[in-house]
Amino acid sequence: MNKFLQALAFTLAVVVCLPGTAKATLIGDEVTITLQESGDIKSTVTGVAGVEPLAIVNDRFRFDPIFGDSFIELGFSSTGGVGRFFYETILVFSGLDWSERGFITGVTVVGGSIFEADLLRGLTFTANSVTLDLDSIILFDNTPVRIDLVTQHSPTGPSAAVPEPGTLALFGLGLAGFGFARRKRVCRKA
Repeated sequence: MNKFLQALAFTLAVVVCLPGTAKATLIGDEVTITLQESGDIKSTVTGVAGVEPLAIVNDRFRFDPIFGDSFIELGFSSTGGVGRFFYETILVFSGLDWSERGFITGVTVVGGSIFEADLLRGLTFTANSVTLDLDSIILFDNTPVRIDLVTQHSPTGPSAAVPEPGTLALFGLGLAGFGFARRKRVCRKA
């Protein structure tokens, strides 16, 4: 019976001490932001999200992104101080892969313009990048655009096998069965 309790205690210790899945976050990922105007790349900045400043700055406006677990909040300010009408301007955020443990399956956008529907129309994505087409969009100063990313994550990559609770319960019942069988055998010999 002592060995049975030891085996049960060991099993419980292993189950309790199994590493949980870490919460995926963009913070710490190397991200690239590219600004295109009229088809030409005007600015590119690469850095570590949430650690290094990744602002896109030119003589007419400034974009300051803030990265979270699954969102990008894009601060905007113009040199005129009110807002800006954009023509053939595209922002591309690439390298959004949650340290190669996740990918984008959808996007939504909130704020930044009185025409949210137009912002959403200009928002496209791939598995690891988001493109915001600002053509014919007016952005107002100090009114951030928040891009929420619908994502799918895996603790170790795309195909990580995770034991289900039912599997662990069956394993525990199997160990209990071995313990009872051994106990029955010991009682017969005595």
